[in-house]
This record gives sequence, structure tokens and C-alpha cells, in this order.
Amino acid sequence: MNWSALFPQTSKQRILVVDDNPDNTILLQYLLEEFGFSTLVADCGKAALAMVEFEPPDLIFLDLMMPDMNGIEVARHIRANPLIQDIPIVLVTAYTEEIGDADYSLLNGMLAKPIDENKLLSLLNSMINTINTF
Repeated sequence: MNWSALFPQTSKQRILVVDDNPDNTILLQYLLEEFGFSTLVADCGKAALAMVEFEPPDLIFLDLMMPDMNGIEVARHIRANPLIQDIPIVLVTAYTEEIGDADYSLLNGMLAKPIDENKLLSLLNSMINTINTF
């Protein structure tokens, strides 16, 4: 199936995938590219922040558990910078109990691991207007 036909307007939209596990990164990157998005990849929080500040993506899929800084810390840094604070952030995690109530306000969405293609598709459908307005 030609998944990119579902999101014809996405050919120029870039999504940053941040995860320290290469298997997770490859899967998410593959699915997003199948849906027609362009992807960038960072393997840690610090690399992600450098990429976001240098060339802001249209959307960020951010792992929660990473060795240098966790996803919530990365999200806090992004939200504190007025130049990039409006980039939508989706937290990707298997550990939803690790997220405090106040941290949810930093996020535009959540995706559970292991990643389910249909849930990813549904999330992208619900966020497409947010992505398009960034």
C-alpha cells in the first residue's frame, strides 16, 4: 500500500526521531518515511537539542529513557527556548508511570512502545494540522 498517499502534504515536513536504541529508531524512521515524511535522527538528548536549535524540525518523536538526558529534560529545554518552543513533541515510551502530571503539559502526544503502526497512523492523523501550522 502507498502509505504516503495518506499524507500528501508531508513531503517537505521533517520529523526528528530521538532514541538511544537503534532498533527503535530504525523502525520509527522506516514507518514515518513510508507515510511520506522526511526524517532526521538523534541518538541522545544533547544531540537532539543541537539539531533542533540548528535546524528545527516540524515534529519530534522523543524517547523517554536515554542515558545523557531523559525525554522530559529535553522537552523542558525545548519549551524554554522561545525560538523552538512551539515544535510539537510526542513522547515515545514504555514507561508512562515515569511521567509526572506537570510533565504532560510539555507534550503534544504520547506513543507507547512497542510501536504499533496503526496507533502511529492515528496519532499522525490527529496531529497533522498541528504539524502543518508550525
